[in-house]
Amino acid sequence: QRRVHGVTTTYTNMKLLFLCLVFLASRAVASFDPLNPKRIFLLDKRHGNFLFRGNLPETDPHAFADTLLKQYLKEAAQRDGHALPERFSLFDISFLTPTGTGDDEETYLNTEMSFFSAHPGVGSLISWPMFGDDKPPSDFPPDLRTSMAASLDTWQVDQLPRRIAQVFNMLDHKYDVPIVIYFHCLHGQDRTGEFAAAYQMQYLQQSFQTVWSFNKALGMDDEPKIFGLLWFCEYLNSLKYNLQCRLDDLSSQPALSVV
Repeated sequence: QRRVHGVTTTYTNMKLLFLCLVFLASRAVASFDPLNPKRIFLLDKRHGNFLFRGNLPETDPHAFADTLLKQYLKEAAQRDGHALPERFSLFDISFLTPTGTGDDEETYLNTEMSFFSAHPGVGSLISWPMFGDDKPPSDFPPDLRTSMAASLDTWQVDQLPRRIAQVFNMLDHKYDVPIVIYFHCLHGQDRTGEFAAAYQMQYLQQSFQTVWSFNKALGMDDEPKIFGLLWFCEYLNSLKYNLQCRLDDLSSQPALSVV
């Protein structure tokens, strides 16, 4: 067992087991949530490429909503004064977390996989299961919290530093055919909120208070995902972002600005 910052590397494995158990318990209240245009938001646009967040892109557990999704993406872009290109490659980033036991999320993910396998010309599916973190930064002494935040990319299960950068690099490139990235979980609020807020803090210069206020209004309330977001905020501070990483009363915060 190798020790990092006074914590053995087995911590990550134990944390993953804990998060799996928490996630399984949450399945008792999870339900199918068909594609909802009110959950779709344009987050960023670069070189003619678009980045959206939303919820499950399916109209029933066995039907990927390709045509409807493109319609809603077009409408979301228009709300912010942009025109979606007529032709683009769709990258569907799914945060669904199947357990391998035939659960609902495995069914939904299989629907996505089957669609892109049958229609490779449409785009690609990227599966990034997300769990969040089991403890908030405030549970650790300041010195340990600082060192853990600085090395987040070496231990965080959700791999936010690497994956956020990967999405940005995909977006920040000029292609012959532009790309549209759509990331989602089931309801478009907790796993999606963790990822969206992390991206916006790092690349859109949004404050923690602003992105948290917006995601809280969308229903983000799952503690592990909130903890994951708090850790990413602390990680950005290790890069000199000077963010206020705390869950204060944010009722007076301004609405989230997007592209």
